[in-house]
Amino acid sequence: LGSFGIASAIYRVLVFAAIILFIADKFFVFGLILAGFCLVSWTVVPVMKFVRYLSSGPSLFRNRTRAYYVTFATLAAMAALLFLVPFPNALKAEGVVESVDFTRIFCGVDGVVAGFPVPPGAQVDAHSPLVRLENRELQLDIESTQGQLREALALRAWALNDSSADLKPIDKRIASIASRLKDLERKYGLLEVRATGPGIWVPSDDLEQMKGAWVQRGSVLGDVVGQDRFRFMAVVRQRAVADLFDRELTGGELRLLGEAEKIVPVSSLSILPYEQQVLPSASLGWRGGGKVPTAMGDQYGLRSMEPFFQIEAGMDDVSRVTMLHGRSGVLRIPLPAEPLGFQWIRALRQIIQQRYQL
Repeated sequence: LGSFGIASAIYRVLVFAAIILFIADKFFVFGLILAGFCLVSWTVVPVMKFVRYLSSGPSLFRNRTRAYYVTFATLAAMAALLFLVPFPNALKAEGVVESVDFTRIFCGVDGVVAGFPVPPGAQVDAHSPLVRLENRELQLDIESTQGQLREALALRAWALNDSSADLKPIDKRIASIASRLKDLERKYGLLEVRATGPGIWVPSDDLEQMKGAWVQRGSVLGDVVGQDRFRFMAVVRQRAVADLFDRELTGGELRLLGEAEKIVPVSSLSILPYEQQVLPSASLGWRGGGKVPTAMGDQYGLRSMEPFFQIEAGMDDVSRVTMLHGRSGVLRIPLPAEPLGFQWIRALRQIIQQRYQL
């Protein structure tokens, strides 16, 4: 019964804490009032009742001095356990597996998706065609520009027979048209999207459903993934990265979703020394089931609401798990042991600072 009383009190505090945070996110003043009410009812009132019981409770008439000693000894032991005894400490960061030799394939020109020369998962070589686009307007521009060039060349041929004609304006026009035609032909060549290196062709999740749809320049079409070397790219939010900058990162351990019982040792860690806002994978954001808040207007779910830092983890032995590009996991980075009280206080401060910028 005593254990049940303690566990139920902790459960009640956790439930009310979640309710307070939810209300404070919507109405900060009401959340603050509710937090103050809970603080008074859970700490101030019980402490006052216990002090009154120790000082004047009739049941302690014969053992009041011993009750004082027991109370102070218990409080001292709890304080020592929370603020003097070091406990294991670690930072956990979600991330995804990346092939070291992967390249992201972008659409180089606007067009309509017309076909896929190779199926998903196929081994491709450098310059292998991956996606075929069509752009009727671009083709008409090329034909029109070719006609303008023929007209300008005919005009120059006629001017050569006239000794009084000035060829400089005609030559400038020919050069301008030829330059434009070269640029249009370059764009036309980009309608056939090709691989930049060897690997496995992994198209975007919705690419096959986009056949016949118009795609804009810069759209992500997929990845060409090498299968020899892998790394793990973890996302660390601003409120936690301060624990890493002042320490030398020597190693850690990785667990991949689906094979969490297997630990992959991490041989090297390095923090990319600049803030980012585009996630390495949509699976890390809210829309993909991750924990990183993403911008509401981002249809791909890749742009986070706040800047973050990335940690690159190198792995030497990956034979015990199945390494797939884009697979999610959790990286655990050990930190120096620290008493639980300081860990909890820092976590609470980080949550308040992140949510309410206080």
